[in-house]
Amino acid sequence: MAKITALSRRSFLRGTGTVAVALPFLEAMLPLGQSHAHGGAPLRYASVFTPNGYTMSEFIPTQQGANYDLPSVLAGIADVRDEVSVLSGLRAADNGVGAHAQTTGSAFTGTPVGLASAGLYNTTSVDQAYAQRIDGQTPLSSLVLGVREVANAADDAGYPDVYHRHISWDGATPMARIDDVATAFSLVFGDVDPGAPDHLLIRRQRLRLSILDGVLEEANALQAKLGSSDQQKVDEYLTSVRDLETRVESEDVTSDNGCAVPAPKGLSNDEERVDAMLELMALAFACDQTRAGSFCMGRSFSSLDFRPIFDWTQHWHSHNNTHTMGDPSNGQSVIARDHHNQIGHWELERFARFLGRLRDMDEGGTSVLDNSIIALTSDVSNSHSHGNMPMLLAGRGGGAFTPGRHIHYGSSPPTANLWASVLNALGDDVTSFGENGTGTLDQL
Repeated sequence: MAKITALSRRSFLRGTGTVAVALPFLEAMLPLGQSHAHGGAPLRYASVFTPNGYTMSEFIPTQQGANYDLPSVLAGIADVRDEVSVLSGLRAADNGVGAHAQTTGSAFTGTPVGLASAGLYNTTSVDQAYAQRIDGQTPLSSLVLGVREVANAADDAGYPDVYHRHISWDGATPMARIDDVATAFSLVFGDVDPGAPDHLLIRRQRLRLSILDGVLEEANALQAKLGSSDQQKVDEYLTSVRDLETRVESEDVTSDNGCAVPAPKGLSNDEERVDAMLELMALAFACDQTRAGSFCMGRSFSSLDFRPIFDWTQHWHSHNNTHTMGDPSNGQSVIARDHHNQIGHWELERFARFLGRLRDMDEGGTSVLDNSIIALTSDVSNSHSHGNMPMLLAGRGGGAFTPGRHIHYGSSPPTANLWASVLNALGDDVTSFGENGTGTLDQL
C-alpha cells in the first residue's frame, strides 16, 4: 500500500463537475514525524439562540463551581455537563421598551436596537466580527442557519419584524439566514467548486445526484493510502454526510415565485430539522468549510409547533405558555408551565447533541469542541425579564477557557462583556464590545 505524504488541511475529495467534499482532520495532515498534538487546529465559534426564555429556577444551578447540580430544564445538557459552563447574573442589552424583539436582535451584538420609527439600528454580532477577522481562510465566511417558521404578525412595542428573527448582524444589516436544510446542505457540501459552470450546478440540482457518489472513486483511492485510524475516521465522516444527505433528499416545495425547489424530505417535525441544521454546522466545522456560525432555533414569538414532538393537544406554543403559566393555583397555568419547561429541556437536549458531536470529532489529540467556543442564550429569562439571562458557554477555545462550571456574576455585567472575552480568546484584541460593553469577563 502506497502511503501518501502529508495532506493539506484544505484537502478535498473531488469528483466530476461541481462535486467536491472537504475532509475532516486526519493524522495524515500532521507534519511528517508528528502525531497527536494540537498541530495548530483552527478555532471556531457559533452562536445558538433559543426563543422565549426559561423558568430560571429550573435552569440556574443552586451550587457554583464544578460538578454543578442540574435542575429539570438544565438536565438537558447532562451528557455534556463537563463541557459547558453556566454563566448567571448577566444582563441583556435593552433600552427599556418591549421584551422579545429587541433582545433577539441584540443577543449577540451587545447593542440596544432601534424602533421601527428610527430605522434599523445595530452593531456587528460576535460571530460576524470573528468571521470578518479571518475572512478568506475558509470557503464559507460564516454559516447563518435557522428553522423555517410561519411569520408572526404580533407586534412587540414597535420594533420591526426583522429583529424577531435575526441574531447575526453586520452593523445595521441582518445577515441572510438559511432556513431550508437542503439549501444549507448544498451550500456546505454541494457547490464548493468555485470554477463550476452554472449549467452543471443547475443539472446537479435537477437530478439530485448524490454528492458522495460523485467522489466515491477518489475516496476509495485515498482510503487505500491512509493508516487504519484515518481510514476509520474518513469512513465515519462520509457515513455521517451520507446519512444527512439521505435525510434531506428532495421533496417538491413551491417557492414564493412558483418554482419547485429542493427541500427536506422526511424531516417530519421541528426536532428533525433542528438536529439536521446542527449536524450540518458540526460537519462544516469538522471539515473546515467555515469557522464562524450561528443557529436560531426559533424567532422570538416563536411559532414552532411542538404538538408532533410531545403529542400535546394544548399549550404547545412556546411564547403563549410564558404568559399563561403565572398562577400556580390554576390548572391551565400548571400545564403551561410544565410544557414550557419540557420545551426548554428539549432545546438543551438539541444543544447537547450538537456539542457531543463536536466533542467526538478527533483533531489530533484534541477535539473540534476543544478548539471551539459555542454560546447559547435567549431573548428573555423569566417571562419578559432581561436580567440574569440564560447563558451557556461550551468548548475550550484552544485552551483559553475552562468549561464545566457554574460561574455567577453578582454585579450584573452586560452580555456584551462576554462577547469581548470570546473574541479575545479567538485571537482578537478588544477591550469592549457593542455599545453596552464595559470590558471583559474574568473566571472563564
